[in-house]
Amino acid sequence: MDQSTGRPPTFGDPAFKRLPNGKYQLPIFTPEHLKNLAATIPFGDPLVQTYGLALLILTFTFGLPWSKRHVTDEPAKGFLARHLGQEDGTHIVMHRVRNLGEMVLNLLDVPGIEAPLEQLAGGAIESGLAELTASRIYKLAKLPHRFVRPTGKSGSDYDLEVVFGNGEAVCVDAKCKLEGQRFTKSGVINTLNKARKRNLPRDRPGAIILKIPLEWAATPELLQEIDDAVSEFLNSTARIVTVHLFYETIDVRPDRINDGLRIKEIVNPSFDLDAQSTWCVFGDNVDLGSRDKRWLRLISLFQKPSLRSRIWSVVGPITGT
Repeated sequence: MDQSTGRPPTFGDPAFKRLPNGKYQLPIFTPEHLKNLAATIPFGDPLVQTYGLALLILTFTFGLPWSKRHVTDEPAKGFLARHLGQEDGTHIVMHRVRNLGEMVLNLLDVPGIEAPLEQLAGGAIESGLAELTASRIYKLAKLPHRFVRPTGKSGSDYDLEVVFGNGEAVCVDAKCKLEGQRFTKSGVINTLNKARKRNLPRDRPGAIILKIPLEWAATPELLQEIDDAVSEFLNSTARIVTVHLFYETIDVRPDRINDGLRIKEIVNPSFDLDAQSTWCVFGDNVDLGSRDKRWLRLISLFQKPSLRSRIWSVVGPITGT
């Protein structure tokens, strides 16, 4: 819904927008609104139905021109469009649309959500999605957090503030290595160094969460090289608490897609702000799915009515604040 009118937005009018007073209008999706949207999707393959619903959510949020430009017009190098030229590629990019729609829906209550939504609205799809995925990871890990609006100032231009399990508020910068980007060890180290030097403060605990491309994660030898690069980076600094690496796992089957989210945590052994605190959040190589009962999976809207009613009794209204 549109917060200023209380009515569902039209397809051409984005529900997410910056208002003249500098504040932001966020979309509001109630259970009834989502049920009505789901009812407009023709019966068929639940994965295709879920794709259609995600596209409606994104179109309501960012407007029809945005959806045409980034999804349905299928730009040659569009991250959310069918550009890979093979059946598996079509499944993967449809999964990306479903995943993005689901994250927009589930993360509207995170303080500062305007920051990644503004990136997405402006066409920075992969970086905005990486920030949303970082929030998804911390939400599923039950870590309180908020997005931080960009300042452009060195030392205070990080993306999230996350309260770790030891109660410490950690400044986290989210970085993204783009799909199709060639791996180099120096490239990974340079990305981490940019976060440390330009964005993270010197007088507070800092961390970096880095999205790596799916094709990098497919090779164990390459994953080891990435680990080595992160370890080399951490050996050069005593003020970064940890680096969280993450990538999606997508297993395309004839009747379904099995998706997961794998996180590798590398804690800095020489972090010196508080040597007595425990900074480990995830452990080693954790597969963090979206099975938490507080996380609404869009595909659940196309399942049995009795199951849907139980889901809604837990989730309740999903709103932007």
